[in-house]
Amino acid sequence: FFGVPVRWPDLGSGDRLLTRKVDVEVYGPLSQVGQLTTSEIRVEVPTKGLPHGQGTVAPAVLLPEGTGAFLKVVRITPPAIQYRHP
Repeated sequence: FFGVPVRWPDLGSGDRLLTRKVDVEVYGPLSQVGQLTTSEIRVEVPTKGLPHGQGTVAPAVLLPEGTGAFLKVVRITPPAIQYRHP
């Protein structure tokens, strides 16, 4: 899935995402993968304990509820999200 938007749920004033989109590779039965859309995949910046300044963090990828037993995230490109957190 190409161009999945990165979200920062607790975005504060001055916070900035430098990586705005990622590609997500998902493995599973074709019947499940074929029904999945880019808009159903959530890529989020984990905010707990995020150090201040500029850095990178591995994103969390959330697939639709009920697909966890069938689908697995194989790869995220790029594997780290760049951010600025004053």
